[in-house]
Amino acid sequence: MSTLDHIESIVETTPYMRRQKAELLEDLFTRLQPQRLVEIGTYHGTGTCYLAALAAQYGGHVTTI
Repeated sequence: MSTLDHIESIVETTPYMRRQKAELLEDLFTRLQPQRLVEIGTYHGTGTCYLAALAAQYGGHVTTI
C-alpha cells in the first residue's frame, strides 16, 4: 500500500483535501525533497496527515501553526 493510499484510507471521509491534491503534494515532495515545512492554518488536519506522511519518507518535519 502506498503512502497516499494508507493516508487516504484513514481520512477518506474528512473534507477539504482530496486525493488529487495529495498527488500534487507527492509530486512536489519527490522533486524537491524538503526537510522542513511550515503549514499555516489547518482545519480538519487532512492536509497535515498527507504532508507529515510524505515528509517522513524523506526524513523531513512538518510544523503546523
